[in-house]
Amino acid sequence: IPHTQTYSNCPLGEIVALIGSHGWVEIAVNGGSAKSQLQLDWRDTVELSIKN
Repeated sequence: IPHTQTYSNCPLGEIVALIGSHGWVEIAVNGGSAKSQLQLDWRDTVELSIKN
């Protein structure tokens, strides 16, 4: 999942990771739902791996 600073930096419908206003990493879809597109439930575990 690519990292972006804001939703407007990526095309509509693209899955991205960004740091939200509260400092948390967010997985999101610009103009959509990451929950629906990735078929996730709020109880699911997501593993984050950061590459330099």
